[in-house]
Amino acid sequence: MVKNKTINLEFKSLIEKVPNIMQVFDESVIDISEVDKHKLTLLFKYALENPTLFPRKKIKETEDSTESAKEYINKWISSYLIDKRNPAIKKDLKDYGEIDKALIHRVKSYADIDEYKAMDYLKGHFLYMSAENVNGHILEEFLNSILEKYGWIWCAGSTYRAVDFCYLDKNKTVLLQVKNKYNTENSSSSEIRANTEIKVWKRLGRPGKSTPNNPIPTWNVLHDLIDADINLRNELTEENYLLYIEKN
Repeated sequence: MVKNKTINLEFKSLIEKVPNIMQVFDESVIDISEVDKHKLTLLFKYALENPTLFPRKKIKETEDSTESAKEYINKWISSYLIDKRNPAIKKDLKDYGEIDKALIHRVKSYADIDEYKAMDYLKGHFLYMSAENVNGHILEEFLNSILEKYGWIWCAGSTYRAVDFCYLDKNKTVLLQVKNKYNTENSSSSEIRANTEIKVWKRLGRPGKSTPNNPIPTWNVLHDLIDADINLRNELTEENYLLYIEKN
C-alpha cells in the first residue's frame, strides 16, 4: 500500500490560491464553542493580514489548493483546541528514565551513599527534569487564566509562530512571546513580518552576584510590556504563579 506523500506547508502560499479562504475557515469552526470560535476567528483574520505568523503544518500532498487549505485549517484549529483542553498542569510527572550505571557509581562514590540512596537521587532528578519540561507551558496556562479576562488571546497549540499571547483590538495590537528563564532561547521572530513587533518577556532574569543560585523574577517587566493597570499588576505576580501551581 502506497502512503500519501506529505509536505511541510507554509500557509501563506495558499492564501492567494484560495479566494474563498474565509468560507473554508467558517465551515471548519461550525461545531466548536462560540468562545473558541470567536478567538480563533480573530486569530485567523489577523494572520491573514500577516501570513508569516501562520506556523508550518504537515499535510497530504495534493494539487487541490482548497483541499490543502481545509486540511491545514483543521489541523491548525485542532492544535489550538487540544492544547486548551489538555492542560500541562494536570499531566503526571515522570520519575523514571534511562539509567547509566556509571553515573550511579559516580554518585555513590562522591556522596558516600549506598545504591538505594543514589537511586532516590536519580528519581528526584527525573521528577525535576519532567517538571522543567512543561514549566513554560504551565506559565502560559497561568497567564491565560488572568489575561483572558482582560481581552488577551492565548495562542495555544502554536497558533502563531513565535507568539504566545496577543491583544487584537482596532486601536491596539500587542504580540507577546513568553519564556520561563533568561537562558531560554527566543523563538525566532526574524522572519515574522507582522504590523507589530513581537515583545519578549522572560519570567526569571539573571541572578544577582550576592545570590548566584536564585534567578530574579521580572514580573514588573511584563507589567510594562503589556501596559498593565493596577489590578492586572496585582494579579500577575510570582506569588500568584506559585500559588496557581500548588492549587492545581
